Amino acid sequence: MDYEDPQRVYELMKELFAKQNRWSESDSHSIKKLLAEEYGLQEQPDNIELSLQITAEAMKRKVKMVPTVFINNKEFQFPAELDADQLKQEVKQALP
Repeated sequence: MDYEDPQRVYELMKELFAKQNRWSESDSHSIKKLLAEEYGLQEQPDNIELSLQITAEAMKRKVKMVPTVFINNKEFQFPAELDADQLKQEVKQALP
């Protein structure tokens, strides 16, 4: 994704999460193919370092599902452990 266009990235991420059940069990080759064919996306060489950092953090935290949200060191895997309304409630409760 082109992070120089944050609005487009946001819209793509919303759509991808809405359709997560279609691709979440796919391997990385299949996901790359889907992103290229359905969204016209290609790997962005400028984003490789950021991608590697994100992957390293996910591995360190043992993240198994995206999105996973950490609030006050408490882990929530969406939608496996809670739905969108429950996630909103957890965020509200965590805010001062």
